[in-house]
Amino acid sequence: MKWQGDENMMKLVRSTVQGAAVAGIALAALAAPAFAGSLKDEAPAEEGRKLTWSFNIAGTSDYVFRGHLADRQ
Repeated sequence: MKWQGDENMMKLVRSTVQGAAVAGIALAALAAPAFAGSLKDEAPAEEGRKLTWSFNIAGTSDYVFRGHLADRQ
């Protein structure tokens, strides 16, 4: 017996797998140039230009915008 939603589910699964495969191939293609050079090949950094400070600031909220009221109350 074939369920009514089987075809739609198979299309969804197939498109998800294809999308993941394309994303994986793109990620590998973009990462390849990073491995082409090595830090060993570059000249050492000058002593006066080393980074000594680094920090980040972030914020987040659980607010969900629910739209405007259609009537004037």
